[in-house]
Amino acid sequence: TLVSKATGIPWLADFQDPWTQIDYYQLLKLTAWGHARHRRMEQEAFEQASRITIVSPTWKQELAELGAENISVIPWGFDPDDYPEEPAEVDQAFTFTHLGIMGYDRKPDTFFQVLSELCAEVEGFRQNLKLRLVGQVDESVRQAYEQHGLTANVELTGSVPRAKALELTMSSPVLLLLLNQQSNAQGRIPGKLFEYLAARRPILCLQPVESDVAGILKETGAGAACLYEDAAAIKAAVRQLYAQYESGRLQTPVDAEIGRYSIRRLTGEIAGLLGEISK
Repeated sequence: TLVSKATGIPWLADFQDPWTQIDYYQLLKLTAWGHARHRRMEQEAFEQASRITIVSPTWKQELAELGAENISVIPWGFDPDDYPEEPAEVDQAFTFTHLGIMGYDRKPDTFFQVLSELCAEVEGFRQNLKLRLVGQVDESVRQAYEQHGLTANVELTGSVPRAKALELTMSSPVLLLLLNQQSNAQGRIPGKLFEYLAARRPILCLQPVESDVAGILKETGAGAACLYEDAAAIKAAVRQLYAQYESGRLQTPVDAEIGRYSIRRLTGEIAGLLGEISK
């Protein structure tokens, strides 16, 4: 803000997260003076910026409600060079793979319950089912899947190098995306979503509220988004995926729609905005 004000150089302010509306802001235990200073600095940034970018439509609307103008949505994306053109060999098991930290605020109790029920209801389901959890797994999550009798179906890999993570992503029949169960989840679009899209595997997303992620999944035909506690919707989604798995025709995203999230295209959009404000 100060550099732009002192020099007159146009400034594109890129928000990867909101400022005073980020989910952990209320946990900072700010004094009234500290809160007022944050609000003032936030407004100064809005006023000085020639253009503002943020990563989701919901968060764009929230910035606008605070008084920001000239806002564009530029989400995270994926680098096509990270992914081979030849499709990966897909696991033979009916595998759900989750990559990244699975903390207490992403604990999918109802999902585990549904899988346990399907193990009892559908012949062969338990024998085919695998839950591959890549990365750190909170103890509460371990207790949850153990409680539902899924321990034998869970594969814990621990942390792995990025190349291995991408390999596991591309080889999984289904990818599991868990949004943080926090107050601003509606506008939170994890960078992991775009790597899932680039892997061209079907996605099952669990969300605490209807989210911008759900809109992207619908737009790209990449999968389904269900509320964490909606057992009926989760079961219907898993049943549909399992039927596709058994028939050998798991639905994959629409390539033409995925392309708009390539970093080549997104970088071009940013370059266009920089060109506008520099004239």
